[in-house]
Amino acid sequence: MRGFRGDVANRISVMPDKLLYPIDLEDKAMEIIKSSYSPDNASNAYNPQGNGRWNGTAWEYLNDTNNWFMIDTKNQKQWAVWFDRVPLEFGKAEEFDSFVAKWRAYCRYSYLWMNWRWVIGAEVS
Repeated sequence: MRGFRGDVANRISVMPDKLLYPIDLEDKAMEIIKSSYSPDNASNAYNPQGNGRWNGTAWEYLNDTNNWFMIDTKNQKQWAVWFDRVPLEFGKAEEFDSFVAKWRAYCRYSYLWMNWRWVIGAEVS
C-alpha cells in the first residue's frame, strides 16, 4: 500500500493506520496489533506491529474470514466526501383540543470517493 502511485505514476503519501477485519478474526487481529512480542513463537522476538502502529476495527459485514482491509484514515477523511444535498428540515402539526402532534423530518444526502488510494484489501474467494 505504501508503494501506491498517483495518476501520473509519482509516489503518493499513503500511511495506513487502521486494519478492518471480520469478527471471526478478532482474536488473531488483537494478537497482531497488541502483542509486545511475536505471538507465533516462544523466542520473545519483538513484534513491530504491536507498538501502536495499527488501530483495529471488527466489521460484522465482512463475513468471510479471508477478507481484510487496510485504511489510511487521514486520506479517507480527505477523499471520501459526504454531501448534505438538502439539510435536515423539521416540521410539526399540532391539534390544540386532542393534544395530538405530528412531526416530520426531511433531508437528502449523498457520498462519493474522489480517490480510491486510501484503502487496500483482500477479498479472497
